[in-house]
Amino acid sequence: MRPVNIADLEAGAMVLLAVPAACRANLARSLCDIATEADQYRRTMQVPHPVLGTGTVMSAASLYKKALRSSCPSHEYLSCVHILVTELLGRVGDQIK
Repeated sequence: MRPVNIADLEAGAMVLLAVPAACRANLARSLCDIATEADQYRRTMQVPHPVLGTGTVMSAASLYKKALRSSCPSHEYLSCVHILVTELLGRVGDQIK
């Protein structure tokens, strides 16, 4: 997976917000898995994956429906950011070797 920035977190959180709360942790895991697979392809083939994108969370999120954006972040939105960040932090050890 490519380095994560604020735009990745926002895109991922908006995807998580579009699904029931019980599904969010698994979807966060899927977003990161897709980004990782796409990045491995990109590094090997030197082109973006034809379906999964460039290896960012944002490109993985583009494969899913997103919730409508609100002008003010809600508790539920921040919870989605937390779920995604927790998944990403769990993967940091895998990337540092």
